[in-house]
Amino acid sequence: MGSQANERESEKLIFDKYKLLEPLGRGGMAEVYRALSVGAAGFKRPVVLKRILPALAANTQFVDMFVKEASIAASLDHPNIVQVFDLGEFDGDLFMVMEYVPGATLASVMQYYGLQGKGVPHAVVAYIAVDVCKALECAHEHRDVSGVRAPFIHRDVSPQNVLISSLGTVKLADFGLAMAMSGLRVTIPGVIKGKLGYMSPEQATGDRDLDHRSDLFSLGVVMYEAISGRRLFVGSSFADTIRRIKSAQVPPLFELAPQAPPALLDVVHQLLARDREKRPESAGEVRRMLSAYLRKVHPPVDATGLAKIVRLVGVESATAQADDGEGNDEVATAAYSAEEGSSGDRPTLSEGGTPRDEALVSPASDEPPTEETPVVKIGEQSAVVPTDAPDAVIISRIVVIGPPPRETGD
Repeated sequence: MGSQANERESEKLIFDKYKLLEPLGRGGMAEVYRALSVGAAGFKRPVVLKRILPALAANTQFVDMFVKEASIAASLDHPNIVQVFDLGEFDGDLFMVMEYVPGATLASVMQYYGLQGKGVPHAVVAYIAVDVCKALECAHEHRDVSGVRAPFIHRDVSPQNVLISSLGTVKLADFGLAMAMSGLRVTIPGVIKGKLGYMSPEQATGDRDLDHRSDLFSLGVVMYEAISGRRLFVGSSFADTIRRIKSAQVPPLFELAPQAPPALLDVVHQLLARDREKRPESAGEVRRMLSAYLRKVHPPVDATGLAKIVRLVGVESATAQADDGEGNDEVATAAYSAEEGSSGDRPTLSEGGTPRDEALVSPASDEPPTEETPVVKIGEQSAVVPTDAPDAVIISRIVVIGPPPRETGD
């Protein structure tokens, strides 16, 4: 009987030394679980485990992306970055083990204040942004084991990827869309990665020469929306959103947040310059500007105050770590939707499901596609191109650039 009991217990230890507790979500690339790392003498540590979907495990492109995600993230050791503990394989399945961050996402904080018809307190936004800048500094100034500068671009700075722990610590998650500037070419020419509404203009056009200033633009979008309580670039369709991002026409923030300090608004607008040459030079420069503003704020904002906000939000959105870079945040209530607001066509942040700009493709239909609704197929995944999409279609993390494929025949 003892042997049977041990066998039953061993069946619970998935991936050899990790016990899966509950699923947090499933995206186009991976399943994510809350889990326990178990060891000798009863050692246990809560973790988040991400496993590549079995259907994609045989696809070398997806496997390479997954391995590089773990390797890149594991090399970034910083208190404001969600840590990666392990990468392994079990029964043919690749998995990555990450730090578990109980607390809330910035998206859920924005939703909490949005339901009250207002933005996040200005100083709180600046405080969070300072810590995000610290994380980006680590990535942008990264050096390899030889001491050679090897910067990483995050490519997915968004409210869902900014985690705030129950102790008020800010952590930037999911460096899976990053790539090393020194030879690590994750991005296929013409491929766009990242959440649509937070892309920089150069990222939205598929520019292969992105630099760190793309992340700074994305941070500017996050700050703008957090302060104003409204989406910035989301449009009525995929094509409309792309057009808005490319033009980068930003309504003056003081019109939506007249009480916000001009010094803070000026930093946001600098970040949102369409020409990247006109943006701040570095995340460090942004951090210094925001820190100078925060030194004049009384009472000061600190981690204790941020932890109180997390308790008010009341969302244990470590589940946001289920978002594997695709905008699929179905489980976490941190997701917020675009709804028509009272301020022109700027959608408000309110309770709901996935943002409109992240409803990327419709499921593959049983109906035969027409010339206007072609099917794009990557590996075993296929989807119908929305009729309002331009010549770019996001499928999971893949964007196919070009006109609909045409049959060739005799």
